[in-house]
Amino acid sequence: MRIFKTALVLTLVGLLCGAVIGLTNYITAPIIKKNAEKRASEAYKSLFSDLDSVVEHEVINSSVYAYIEVKKGNELIGYIFKAKGSNQRGLIDLVVAYDNSGNVKVKILETDHTATFYVDYVDSENNTLVGLNKKTLVLDNIAGVTQTGDLLRALLADVKIEAEKYIDFSEIPETPEEPEEPELDIYEQLFINKETVEEDTSFAATEKVTKKETVKDVNGYILGYVYTLHGTSTTPLHDYDESESNYITLLVGVDGDNKIVGVKVLDTNHTPKFVNYHNVYFESLIGVLVSEAPIDDVAGATVSRGIIRDLIDALKAVLQWEKKINF
Repeated sequence: MRIFKTALVLTLVGLLCGAVIGLTNYITAPIIKKNAEKRASEAYKSLFSDLDSVVEHEVINSSVYAYIEVKKGNELIGYIFKAKGSNQRGLIDLVVAYDNSGNVKVKILETDHTATFYVDYVDSENNTLVGLNKKTLVLDNIAGVTQTGDLLRALLADVKIEAEKYIDFSEIPETPEEPEEPELDIYEQLFINKETVEEDTSFAATEKVTKKETVKDVNGYILGYVYTLHGTSTTPLHDYDESESNYITLLVGVDGDNKIVGVKVLDTNHTPKFVNYHNVYFESLIGVLVSEAPIDDVAGATVSRGIIRDLIDALKAVLQWEKKINF
């Protein structure tokens, strides 16, 4: 009898919970749908500023779940294709628009992916994706957000297949390649007018400050000096064997007044994402006396932060010693 009562109570609780969930879904589903439609409508208007109406058609058996005819009056002025998919990082729901002039635009309607995704892939100002070939709808590889990139490429490939049913891709102009600017070497990044770099053989290297070089311009005028700083740590990194030491080698440019002109990472086995956390700190050092360089308080990169602090302190000690012996 007791078992029967327990079973009855559990059954009633289950039915009540199911009813609550059903009621909640009944109330919220229309709201969610309305908000999604509002986002889509705003996206359409940002892609076609002169549209008067849209006609949406469902697509089955594809990540492309709809195509839309965009009209101005009775004139068809373009198409919009909606596609969505998910991976380990979550959902991406996007639209790709084509107008009669061969212009191609892409907009993200919804995503669960992180902010890094927007930095590396989305060009919101121009309604496109960074690295997108508009004729082939192929997205060039961008390091750092591989899973997001793979999902975007798959969605765009499906859009291309569906779009070819309605659009003549031969009319779409090739994406012009931007001319590549000549890359500055790491010394030119520190001293823009650098012509020559000579090692100072009289410099007494220390454990962490291993080299001093003199940088001159085309007329032989000394622009400043570059110190090579090298530090290691046995604290385990995320992606390496715990028994291995890890290292960072920096180049620090210093002018004749011992003010820092720049800091560059020459070599490291640390994860690039964590090392890049320090870029803002490096930029903040420009124009600062080495002796007054503040402590790096960057969060999220504990191991590299410790090494960099030691290296800056070592450079302070070296310059203080050089000042004494040259006084």
